[in-house]
Amino acid sequence: MQTLKHTPFLSSHRLPDSPAAMHADPRLSVPSKGNDGSAKVSVIHSDVTKNLASTAAPLAKKLEDAGSAQNAAKKSVKSAGSGPSFGQMLAHIKEKISAASQKPKPSASSTYRQYSFEQIDNWLFGNNRKGVSQLPASQLGKREAARYAPKVSFDAVKPIGNGKISSRIAIYSGGITDLKASPGQRAAVGDSNNGDLLTGCGFAVAKAIVNAAGAGLQQELYNKFGVPGVMETTDYGKKNYASYEGRGYAISCDGHDMKASHGIGTVELLTVPMDSEAGVINMYYEALVHSRDKDYIALPMAGMTHPVINDNAAKSAELSVKAAAKFYAEFPDSKLKIVYTISNNPQAEAAYKQAISGADAA
Repeated sequence: MQTLKHTPFLSSHRLPDSPAAMHADPRLSVPSKGNDGSAKVSVIHSDVTKNLASTAAPLAKKLEDAGSAQNAAKKSVKSAGSGPSFGQMLAHIKEKISAASQKPKPSASSTYRQYSFEQIDNWLFGNNRKGVSQLPASQLGKREAARYAPKVSFDAVKPIGNGKISSRIAIYSGGITDLKASPGQRAAVGDSNNGDLLTGCGFAVAKAIVNAAGAGLQQELYNKFGVPGVMETTDYGKKNYASYEGRGYAISCDGHDMKASHGIGTVELLTVPMDSEAGVINMYYEALVHSRDKDYIALPMAGMTHPVINDNAAKSAELSVKAAAKFYAEFPDSKLKIVYTISNNPQAEAAYKQAISGADAA
């Protein structure tokens, strides 16, 4: 069982010689005089003409290809008028640049041990720890998928206002796995973690997500990032997010079993910094950027027992809503709607509503 000093929240001219030219006799011709005294040239090798032709042929082909390319370019420019407007093209380029500026999504690495689904499933939810004794202790014991089944559709949770920010954000009083996407919708859900990637830690949000998503989620995390020590950070975090204590970012994972049960295609694992407010904002912001082409994302509130929040509901709302306001300012055309889930905390709900309404006026 993990022992925590703090209980964090959401738990880039010279043409090459042809072969013929390289091996030809260098004595191409010898000057001499005829019987009448006139100058003439005797060709030593009858193959010289063939060699020259062989050398020139590739050059002629390149010139022909260049001409074809130039004509194609002209046609492309001429037809551009019937394509997207300059403004649309500029917006598309801006989006590409913005996306490229984000931290790269990590891919699976053979550097780390690759666990099978069965190993992770038995370790998380069963009693078989053979071959996985080096993993931290799972606090789950058994899987409770039914307990974390969806209860309501995203569409049923209405935005709290009509402003530029409030019309895109809703608050749901309940659990993070209660929400389900309607057919045809694309949705994501935010998980939470302290940086060690253990979704079997027992904290409410992580426990709910891993029960709903299944062992595939934890298998994906450990096979891609390795297994850091309890409450420690990954090599990826140390390399890319040192300014946030190796935390303060979001990892996009497959939805696994939640795709069928909840219509959730992506789980955004939020790695929470211990002391950096900017890191809390950034992890939410990255999750939103990753989800910008979706319809909905459900996000857990910044937890009250986390050292950054320290039981301050207003601070929790402030940091969460700052991330949302930043996202909508940078991606105004995104159709993504945010649903913050807050369970049994009327004070926090009031603080979030106030922060969201305040963002409208900013």
